[in-house]
Amino acid sequence: MPIQTTTAERREALPLQNRAAPVTTVDAEARTVEVVWTTGASVRRRRYTGWESYVDYDEILIVSRSAIDLSRLERGAPVLDSHASWGTRHQLAVVERAWIEDGKGLATLRFPARGIDEDIDRFFALVADGQRRNISVGYSIDKVRVEAGEKKGDVEQWFVERWTPHELSFVTIPADIDAQVRRGAGQTAERSASPEFPVTFTVRDEPGATQEAAMADPVEAAPSAAPNTQQTDTRAAPVQPAPAAPPVDTAALQASAVQAERARTAAIRLIGRTHKMPDAFVDEAIEKGTPEQEFRNAVLDKLAAQSDRTAPRTEVEILPGGQDETETRRQAAIDALLHRAAPSRFKLSDPARAYRGMTLIRMAEEALAWNGDAVRGLNPNEIAQRALHTTSDFPAILAAVTNKMFLGAYQAAPQTFGPIVRRMTLSDFNESHLIRMGSGPKLKKIGEHGEYKRGSIVESKETVKVSTYGIVVGITRQVIINDDLGAFTRLPQQFGTSVATLESDIVWGLWLSNPQLKQDSTAVFHTAKHANLASSGTLLAEPAVSVGQTAMSKQLDLDGKTNLNVVPSFLVVPSELRAIGEKMLASFVPAKASDVVPESIRRMQLIVEPRLSNGVVDADNGINASGSATAWYLAVDPSTAMVDTIVVATLEGQDGPYTETRQGFDIDGMEIKCRHDFGAAWADFRGAYKNPGAAS
Repeated sequence: MPIQTTTAERREALPLQNRAAPVTTVDAEARTVEVVWTTGASVRRRRYTGWESYVDYDEILIVSRSAIDLSRLERGAPVLDSHASWGTRHQLAVVERAWIEDGKGLATLRFPARGIDEDIDRFFALVADGQRRNISVGYSIDKVRVEAGEKKGDVEQWFVERWTPHELSFVTIPADIDAQVRRGAGQTAERSASPEFPVTFTVRDEPGATQEAAMADPVEAAPSAAPNTQQTDTRAAPVQPAPAAPPVDTAALQASAVQAERARTAAIRLIGRTHKMPDAFVDEAIEKGTPEQEFRNAVLDKLAAQSDRTAPRTEVEILPGGQDETETRRQAAIDALLHRAAPSRFKLSDPARAYRGMTLIRMAEEALAWNGDAVRGLNPNEIAQRALHTTSDFPAILAAVTNKMFLGAYQAAPQTFGPIVRRMTLSDFNESHLIRMGSGPKLKKIGEHGEYKRGSIVESKETVKVSTYGIVVGITRQVIINDDLGAFTRLPQQFGTSVATLESDIVWGLWLSNPQLKQDSTAVFHTAKHANLASSGTLLAEPAVSVGQTAMSKQLDLDGKTNLNVVPSFLVVPSELRAIGEKMLASFVPAKASDVVPESIRRMQLIVEPRLSNGVVDADNGINASGSATAWYLAVDPSTAMVDTIVVATLEGQDGPYTETRQGFDIDGMEIKCRHDFGAAWADFRGAYKNPGAAS
């Protein structure tokens, strides 16, 4: 399944970037070097979101003639030593020609003629000998497309769609590892600087050269990288071998390296002090060998991250318990929105006071600032778009608010079936057997020297399974722009109420539909076989209730012999019989003996359920059960009785409903999904009794 990403266009003035590639073909006589300076390979970079925090991202350069502005390179851009641009003495060569070919950036570099500068002559000799191999390009980004990952924490992808190379530099460590050597025509492995990094020389004819000299140092002809230069076949002409590189003074090189390192360290410390960088940040750059220019770029990134936060920064105290600043301010924003939505239910915490009264668009802007995103100059539409489709905390804040409102509404929704059902969890979506053991075999008298007889246990197997119910609702960015907080509070509340209603419909629909049990293929309420249905309906009154109690007390166990003495705990009635039930169960001192209600009846609790008379109709979920305004029921408490009525089941690990949010794919905004795994089934007929009732 492909990763779903969000894409945003970003046009910013970014610091000058660097990227390295290797040197390829060298023409020792023409003093030119042909290089591959980019292949567009992915390079891991980081952007700082605070003084000590940063976010990694992968930068991919788009290599095409339309993506790269070659104007600076084509006009003779400088070739520098390690991007040192603060003095002309650091320039080694110029770009003679630059072009794009086969998805690569190529260039011909021209060094000064031999004898003009001894240091550059030595450097060119090291290049010719294969000791200086890698070229880095310094460039500015004109347009970048940022693609966020599927979930928070995934590395961003920055596709640089328009960029301008400013200079090329010789460096030690390349970043673009996919840039390869371009082999010239006729190149031989024997003349390569190494099998992995060949360097080819093109030697031109000179007076006095002999065929013997050419054969002493054989070189195949390679095409010159200079433009409009006709290729010369030197195989039949005397050639002069390239002059050998001067001997290397190792001690001088070591001294020069030490001096360069000291200069780099001093420059980095000076830059750090000037811009008030943390000591740990400076020390890390020194220890890692970060070049001075790269350190400058990192400092600029930090300063830009600070200056881009146009909104005033709110200092949030880190709460006890180990929460970091990110978690603390996110929770503070959640508390502020909850308090705004329902002040009586959610108190305003001290950290949340900093966000009190913020509109949704203002909260989105704040969340972007936490992430180091630039918000200056963005209109409300752009802020909403970026907050919903980047790695900002804003979607997480909205998700937490919706989930809190959802669960609150679900738990507060009225449900009457709770006391008369048993709850359980299932590990999967398969049917699970509801096994009820019998009361066990009776003990039998054993005579002297008698033998123990074996008994058996009878079991009943009803089944229950969990089904998934759910729906997805979209909230557009217009809701955020219009500051319609109610969409994130009312909708979850409606979800919570809807889930509670679904559960009640399933349970009471099962109660009213009177399905057949698998143990005997008989309806739950049945007069002859189950003795839990009155043969004729009577008014709800003490004598009729007493008859029902007697019937339940005579229920036999699975063996058909053991009396269970079931005692009902609940009187279950429709709304129409509420008043009669309340009078019957009320506690009072009777005036005469005939008004006395037996203690066993007055101890029962009253459950009033409107669905018992209205019925349950839910075509979407296949529920269709009619009700009765006169029928009434007795039921046990499954937590204390030996028998059950209805068992309700949820999926293990998902004891309640679940909400999930994601960035809108089909809509321009945010989607909220509500899912609930739930099931119900009759476990036993012995725990309930029904009287069809009669009209008064």
